[in-house]
Amino acid sequence: MSKKVLMIALALGLSPQIAAADEGDAVVEHEVNIVGNDFMPPLVYSEPGDALRFVNDDAVSRTVSASDNTWSTGPIGPGDTVILPITEGMTMSYILPYSEDDAVIFDENAPIQMEEVDIDGLVTFEEIPNE
Repeated sequence: MSKKVLMIALALGLSPQIAAADEGDAVVEHEVNIVGNDFMPPLVYSEPGDALRFVNDDAVSRTVSASDNTWSTGPIGPGDTVILPITEGMTMSYILPYSEDDAVIFDENAPIQMEEVDIDGLVTFEEIPNE
């Protein structure tokens, strides 16, 4: 288990034994890509024991946090990944807090101003609706 996954598991109050899956256990990972100022997908259907795999597809470092700040991934560098175990009772809504890095400048004479808002995502234990 990587140090970052272990640190996140410990921050969530999990023991290393619970956080580490046995070789025979299959952990379902739900990939959430950070693309610009969006989570893709913004809604994840999961079960306790699954994991979120946050992949930073942005050009700047990003941090994903629970909406109530009970957990955080810490900085995720461009192209990097952090795996977060999903547990019963954890805060299921998460945000990509606004940062100064969000103010992207395409041209020195025409800066683009980003609205100072947090981008949010959600994990749910509900069943996937029929399409």
